[in-house]
Amino acid sequence: RGHEITVATSMTRSLSREEWHDGIHIRRFRKAGILWQRPWYVTPGMVLAALDGEWADYDIVHAFHFVTFQAIFGALMGGLTNARFVLTPSYHPWKGAYETVVARTVMRRADAIIAQCLQERDELSSFVPRSKIATIPCGVDDGLFQRKSQTDFRSRLGFTPNDKVILYVGEVGG
Repeated sequence: RGHEITVATSMTRSLSREEWHDGIHIRRFRKAGILWQRPWYVTPGMVLAALDGEWADYDIVHAFHFVTFQAIFGALMGGLTNARFVLTPSYHPWKGAYETVVARTVMRRADAIIAQCLQERDELSSFVPRSKIATIPCGVDDGLFQRKSQTDFRSRLGFTPNDKVILYVGEVGG
């Protein structure tokens, strides 16, 4: 379809929405948690879109993590439609039966895999050909941030100059 690409992906908190970025149409589906521990959540809107035949309009379906509902569903639907299935597995070498069977199958069905670092790419290459793996490091647009004084930061948060402060950047959850 020329330079216009339609991408379906999942998101966390806001309602399902559609966006445009540099000629790319993005449809995001809201995730709904299940009572089990993460990463177990589903995207009912993604399933409804597939049942309505909407997936025929998608060029790419992207899923994050290799053991999620979206990854399993994307792998299944990628085989039934013309949509390319792209997976960012956020791979950690788990050794359980589920990971050995299901996650390897999902990774092998992906048309492309995004590794977030060279070490992850090396680990993933034991499951899929390296030619399927693109390494795209996580990044931060440092133009969005300004360096602040440590004294102002500590004072604003109620820390003394001698307090130890640890910054955690990552997912929150069990």
